[in-house]
Amino acid sequence: MKRSSKRFRNGLVFVSLLITVMFFLTFSSTAMATNYYLTIKKATSCTAGNASGSVTLSDGTSKTCSSYTCAFTVTSGVTAKIYVNGTGTSSGSGYVFTGCDSKTGNTCTVKMTSAKTITFCY
Repeated sequence: MKRSSKRFRNGLVFVSLLITVMFFLTFSSTAMATNYYLTIKKATSCTAGNASGSVTLSDGTSKTCSSYTCAFTVTSGVTAKIYVNGTGTSSGSGYVFTGCDSKTGNTCTVKMTSAKTITFCY
């Protein structure tokens, strides 16, 4: 009888330890998500007029940029779609972006794997 109760107690200790480790791994990985800065700014050489824009993130959130420069943190792995709406003098070559993974018209897309700076002119 003693031997089986010792085995039972050791089994409970093992299961308890296993649950603790699984709990730690599950919640520490979400708590330690990496955030990176995404900076969006008008190129210094750009002579175009005012600009505003919005950023839609693949995590379901969005941001609004109402000046030449805006910056905020984005979780690693999230994709950001940046829309710029310019007014005033145009650069004559449409929207020009640097730092994007892909670009179409007035839209720039970037996946956040590190801090990113997106510059634009229009």
